[in-house]
Amino acid sequence: MCLLNQSKVVIDRCTLVEENQAIDGGGAIYVSDSSVEVRGAQITHNYALYDGGGLALDGAANASLIGVLVANNSAGGDGGAVSVTGASI
Repeated sequence: MCLLNQSKVVIDRCTLVEENQAIDGGGAIYVSDSSVEVRGAQITHNYALYDGGGLALDGAANASLIGVLVANNSAGGDGGAVSVTGASI
């Protein structure tokens, strides 16, 4: 999932965020200049070629993770689970 340009998304009780691959950052979720709230979800077994195997936040991104399992993600660069660059979590 890629969120750009001031998008606002809520993901609630989702177990489908798994076994994804990204050729850049954010294997499961990439957020740039947007916000995402994830509740009661599992972000597992994802891969990013660069940063943030599970979740990558960039620019003015904001993420809220509530009751979220982030496990077994990997990245070729920084943040196997989560990568945060100029953003907040």
